[in-house]
Amino acid sequence: ACADSRVDPALLTDAEPGELFVVRNVANLVPPHAPDTGLHGTSAAIEFAVRDLLVEHIVLLGHAGCGGIRALIEGDHEEREFIDAWVAIARAAADKGGHDHAAVERAAVAGSLNNLLTFPWIRERHATGALQIHGWWFDLEAGELWYTEPGAEDFKALGLAQG
Repeated sequence: ACADSRVDPALLTDAEPGELFVVRNVANLVPPHAPDTGLHGTSAAIEFAVRDLLVEHIVLLGHAGCGGIRALIEGDHEEREFIDAWVAIARAAADKGGHDHAAVERAAVAGSLNNLLTFPWIRERHATGALQIHGWWFDLEAGELWYTEPGAEDFKALGLAQG
């Protein structure tokens, strides 16, 4: 999920403490598999969840109004040491979505779904059905949740239970 405090996965799913293993970062991005000596916090957390906790679902949660995606699209901010390189993970999404922020946000989720499948141990578990992968995009203003699956071209509305 994104580091944005307005989008809390536990609130969206009505989860109890301990039910979700949550990894949050700027723009909810997953980098491609790149084992080297670099520092890979997101990849390490995903590896722990998949290989050690044996999670059965990975949900990539993006949202409307994402500041990280805005930084990628607009690029008119002061240069940052880490953020610019990080959000560049979604460069293909920005190229695909143009200046339509919502389109780029959704394309970034789809790109991160593809990046997940570059990890051999994710690809293997996904292929056997032991791991399901989902892409979600939350429209903050409308209160609507949209979803996609790896390889899908579009997002569809996902009904939320009213509590």
